[in-house]
Amino acid sequence: MKFGHLLDIGEITPSIFSKLSKFQKAKIFLTLYNANVKNELKIPLKYAKFLKIEDIFRAYIDDLLKINSLKICKVKNFCLVSNALIHAYLQRDFSRLKFMAKEPVCHVAKLIKMLYSSGKFELCFEANDMFAGFVYDKISKKHPDKQIYLKDGVIFAECSGKKIFGVMPSFKEISKDSFHTAKSEILRATRILNESDLEAMFIVFPRNGKFLKHVEVRHESCRCSGKLKLVPYTISHKLF
Repeated sequence: MKFGHLLDIGEITPSIFSKLSKFQKAKIFLTLYNANVKNELKIPLKYAKFLKIEDIFRAYIDDLLKINSLKICKVKNFCLVSNALIHAYLQRDFSRLKFMAKEPVCHVAKLIKMLYSSGKFELCFEANDMFAGFVYDKISKKHPDKQIYLKDGVIFAECSGKKIFGVMPSFKEISKDSFHTAKSEILRATRILNESDLEAMFIVFPRNGKFLKHVEVRHESCRCSGKLKLVPYTISHKLF
């Protein structure tokens, strides 16, 4: 499932967000995007007001070039690649970007290269990967006292060499009437609990109007004391 803007198609939004407003969709995209890129490529959430993904990124780049034109590249860090990318953006001529192998120094130029390397604006991700990266980022920030790492699609929290809990992100639309669609995730989480001494396993899904509270699951194959919960995960830049 894709989330973003494809070159020949335009914007693609996962069906789970279909009932949200354009502003909410834009804000969710930026929240997920920011959790998966380096700080220099992050976009302030206030730009969600431009609604369309292409308009959001263009507005941010335009502001960087306009407001911070003298700070984008200091003379001591002058970069020919950055200069060429910025010039291409201002001229709206991206035909030569695919031939630029070197990485630019300026962060605005890095944005331009990432967005226009195919000749036109394009920025699209696998929604499940975005969500997993977002969950990992949130857990890392919420548990700075623990070692957080990803293994085989599961996020583990470890303290003093002992695994405490595991989190399995899944980008599915879940409701109280459709928990059966999470059967494969439940079976895998149960197997992990049986094979470890984890205190808990959490399977997290994007929160939606039909899934607002966590649900504890006790599968018949579970032979341990660890808890297993299905959790609605709010996509927000705030820590809860």
